[in-house]
Amino acid sequence: MTGSARNAQYKCRDMQTLTTERKQRVGSGWGVADLLMGLAPLLIGAELLASMFFLPSALVGHSSFRQLYTAGYMVRTGHGHELYDYDAQRSFQDRLVSREPVVMPFIRPPFDAVAYVPFSLVSYRTAYILFLLINIFLLALVPHLLWDDTKSLRQHYRYLSAAMFASFVPVASALMMGQDSILLLALLSWSMLALDRRKDATAGTLAALGLFKFHLVLPMALLLLCWRRFRFFSAFSGVAVLFAAISLLAAGPHQVRLYLGSLLLIGKGATGAHQLLRYPLPVTMMANVHGLVTGMLGTHLRPLFGMAVMLSIAAGVLVWVALVMPPRCGATWAIPVAITASVFVSYYLFVYDLAVLLLPLTMMLNRSLSAEAAKPDRFMSISCALLFLSPACLFFLPTYFYLVSLFVLLFLIAQIRSAKKERRQLLLATC
Repeated sequence: MTGSARNAQYKCRDMQTLTTERKQRVGSGWGVADLLMGLAPLLIGAELLASMFFLPSALVGHSSFRQLYTAGYMVRTGHGHELYDYDAQRSFQDRLVSREPVVMPFIRPPFDAVAYVPFSLVSYRTAYILFLLINIFLLALVPHLLWDDTKSLRQHYRYLSAAMFASFVPVASALMMGQDSILLLALLSWSMLALDRRKDATAGTLAALGLFKFHLVLPMALLLLCWRRFRFFSAFSGVAVLFAAISLLAAGPHQVRLYLGSLLLIGKGATGAHQLLRYPLPVTMMANVHGLVTGMLGTHLRPLFGMAVMLSIAAGVLVWVALVMPPRCGATWAIPVAITASVFVSYYLFVYDLAVLLLPLTMMLNRSLSAEAAKPDRFMSISCALLFLSPACLFFLPTYFYLVSLFVLLFLIAQIRSAKKERRQLLLATC
């Protein structure tokens, strides 16, 4: 055989090998990687177009950041005892940010206002830009934290992970609205890494730093307790007690009681002592069990009965997840599953809060694309794709956004199914 013929044979063999590997990669992900990479430019384009219209108005005060900025100023200037007074919030927001017909109230725990004190030292416009830059930095940091857990994503497309983070609609919403959901995403990602390295106390502390969105992290902490992560829960509880003390010092007992009572009136408006929630919060735009029950049955149920239905479903889902997950499951299963369950059962949640789902989405899609898998997990791949794309309905069907919760539930089922399957395979391998 001549040298040229031998080279041609080797070249043909290499091409066949590359073709086989490509088929395996595409087959393992059932085309999900190609779908996400193909749609990412369209989603990013839509987000950039939306930002062209929204950012100028956000810079003059039409954003969620106005309530965070004003709360920080009130605490800094000794008005923490008025933190949840509707008229006081109106006065400060009109004076510091811009005059609006309806006040966007501060509905976070009092300790969270303390975190925004440094931003109140500059003008609202400057503070908004600084916070936007911090969010962009944190968004770029999270893929770096998850670098070792996204090898399969990079094998398919080098920039698939970056494309997912840039094109996920809740992330764009968090950036434009001046929300801190991206900070929570970074904290939970760091917590998962610490838990995976058997630093349970560190993981619990990091997760507890996200208590500014307690409706998302409290259910997660309860699930970790059920899965016998006692050091995690102890550290989490210690930070929670510290934050409670800071809240009492920053706002006083009366304001804390007013805040806790007002939480039950979210989405219903309020008068009298609970003026905090005059702002009309659209519950049907919540992609959780609260939004689902209200959207599907809200006009046919009395408020108290509807609340009972919602709490029963939420409690049932948490108990089910706690029982069916394999005992002492690894951190890269425990944290993503707990986050997804917490999002579904949360009492209060809007589109920007869904940004935390990037952590379980990235982890599960990486698993579904893994070449080490015995056979493609098509159910997981489909659930990942549906959950990733479904928030885009915000552009077309905002009043039916609560239906996104069904895709969150589907994704939760897919995770539990895969975790149990992996556990069975490990048991069979050790027998």
